[in-house]
Amino acid sequence: AEGNEWQNEKHAVCFITFEEDGYGYMCSGALINNLKNDGTPYFLTANHCISSKTVAPTLVAYFGYEIQGCSGFPSPNNRTLTGSSLMTTSPLSDYTLLQLNNTPPSVYEPYYGGWDATGFVVSSSVGIHHAEGNPKKISVDYDPVVPFDDIISWEGGTESPANSHWQVSFDAGVTAGGSSGSPLFSNEKKIIGQLHGGDDIENYYGRLSYSFTRSLPGYQPLKNYLDPDNTGNMT
Repeated sequence: AEGNEWQNEKHAVCFITFEEDGYGYMCSGALINNLKNDGTPYFLTANHCISSKTVAPTLVAYFGYEIQGCSGFPSPNNRTLTGSSLMTTSPLSDYTLLQLNNTPPSVYEPYYGGWDATGFVVSSSVGIHHAEGNPKKISVDYDPVVPFDDIISWEGGTESPANSHWQVSFDAGVTAGGSSGSPLFSNEKKIIGQLHGGDDIENYYGRLSYSFTRSLPGYQPLKNYLDPDNTGNMT
């Protein structure tokens, strides 16, 4: 029942696999719209999932990998797309923007997620993801998102700057390995971040508002892709 009001937005979210150094991995990600509304198949995921131009082409995105209830597995639907190009990425707020090699056909029921880069606190939020590579799951936080105002230290010695992430404590549902890169939707059903990491209690999503204008040397910021005409609109 928690997913009843998210039957459009769920179609943005995909289970993804990719290869690096001879090993296979899995994460989540989502189709994301741009202000031209021109159907460019941009795909948002996490930097710690895919961060190089050599890994991006190995992407396989699985659409509609879900079931009606909470257990079991769906029949194979062959709704997959293979290959992508790396547009931009940064480890600070852990984002990567890909462009899929092919536009998802209408039979896949694709949905290009709206987004909000204002950074305003929203009253509640929802995560849609593929925990442990399982069929699509939903997690719900009925409380306002919290900008995390401290540095986050991650395993492996990396750090994220203060105020680069949302801190979310879900009231229903949890995330797990495989959920990384999945979108956090505001109560207005717009993407406001993507999952970096956390545990069963606290989850940390790189803030889209932080990622929007910040990029690594040699890469353009997200803004240049999501607002290609430089309209200045933040949603």
